Amino acid sequence: ILTRFGPALIEAASVTFELKGGALSVSITSPSEIDAFQISIKTPSTVTLDKATITGFMAGATTLSSVSGGAIKWRWFRLTGSSGKTGTLSVPVTGPQGSPITLDKVNLLDLKGNSIPSKGAQELNL
Repeated sequence: ILTRFGPALIEAASVTFELKGGALSVSITSPSEIDAFQISIKTPSTVTLDKATITGFMAGATTLSSVSGGAIKWRWFRLTGSSGKTGTLSVPVTGPQGSPITLDKVNLLDLKGNSIPSKGAQELNL
């Protein structure tokens, strides 16, 4: 997928969001080296995410969560760090069957601080 930003075309990053074997997985492959990133996942307050396994450019990410209106927003981010073109986050998940889980945001910056486009929100059911 190519997205037009100003005079140049920037290739979008590929994002895969899936639920397998009781774990949520977000895998990203970028056409450019990634320096900084943020991933945001929203769940109902009845859903629990456990400790994530993080690889590639996501390694060493900071995790935060916040509660608002019966929903939890889970964030993993790194403001600068291990560059690379691929990264995976895998996190065990528990909760009531059918609970919606939304990949809310994927923000990626290359080594020059330019935004790398990616596919928007995606939703799964537990």
